[in-house]
Amino acid sequence: MQLQTSTVLVLLILIGAAVSAADLPGWTTVLATALVACLCSAAADLLQWAPSGCLFFVFAFAVSAYTPPGNAGLPLIAATAAGSAVLTLLVTIVGGALEAVTRLRRGDVPARQAPAASRRLPLPLIAAHSLACLLAAATAGMLSLAGGLAHPYWAMVTAIVPVIGATTSGQLARATHRMIGTFLGIGVTGLLLFWAPGGAVLIVVLALLTALTELMVARNYGLAMLFLTPLTIGMMFLNHPQPLGPLLADRALETCIGLSVVMVLIVVTHNLRHPEEQSG
Repeated sequence: MQLQTSTVLVLLILIGAAVSAADLPGWTTVLATALVACLCSAAADLLQWAPSGCLFFVFAFAVSAYTPPGNAGLPLIAATAAGSAVLTLLVTIVGGALEAVTRLRRGDVPARQAPAASRRLPLPLIAAHSLACLLAAATAGMLSLAGGLAHPYWAMVTAIVPVIGATTSGQLARATHRMIGTFLGIGVTGLLLFWAPGGAVLIVVLALLTALTELMVARNYGLAMLFLTPLTIGMMFLNHPQPLGPLLADRALETCIGLSVVMVLIVVTHNLRHPEEQSG
């Protein structure tokens, strides 16, 4: 699974960088991001990737597509992204080998287990997720673009997050977690970046925030946003420092746009996604 997802992520980063270098119209990039959301949602559901959903794939493409190319050419971007993917796979392999050796030394050899039953979602639900991601991302991105906001992908990423919920109540709860966690995370971002840490210090801070995000994201999405929000904004500061106040305001506004779009979409399509409740 890591090999599959890392390959897709590297390709999306390269495609996004090419889109950035091409300097396409804003609406084109929004539609390309929405298409990535649609296709990656379907792939994640069909191949049962974990964590589920297309969030990280959209984030990889959109950040690359909306970041000015600067002096980094595609070969350097490819080498950096691929090198990071290979490093991750090596860490996984070494960790698995050490765990196996430890078990053998203890004599703790697990019994052979039958293959786990497939937990693949029904095809209609996979199609519903994919279409919802397409519509939510495109609508949120276009509204952000029409409002003259600087980071349309923040609205698009926010709009696709709740889609993976299996029920309407679960989707709305995830949207609520995103809203509360983001606004609290904006406060954390202000505290962390107010003193404008230098490059090396900021890299260490971002690494810690990444670890904390991964520890929390599968347990409580709202708490994860406390760390993901400063992580997202901090990555921008690494190479493109800018006034913090307007940036935080932009994050809050785009979050509201994305959540408004997806919550309306969730409520309006409830009967279509759960016809059994109507028949019952």
